Amino acid sequence: MRKLNKYTSHIAFHLYQMYQETIGKKDEEVDTADAARRAEVRRVALTMIKLMGVAEK
Repeated sequence: MRKLNKYTSHIAFHLYQMYQETIGKKDEEVDTADAARRAEVRRVALTMIKLMGVAEK
């Protein structure tokens, strides 16, 4: 359980860093930048789901 909490904290921090990178920046291609952010969030979420599935067993 401790390992899962540590991993969850790491993911939350990673997502916060992604958010901080977008503050104050004006993207020339908003749709492309938004798609890249969504893809990264999806990748992180899938990793968390896989980890939680393994932890339940």
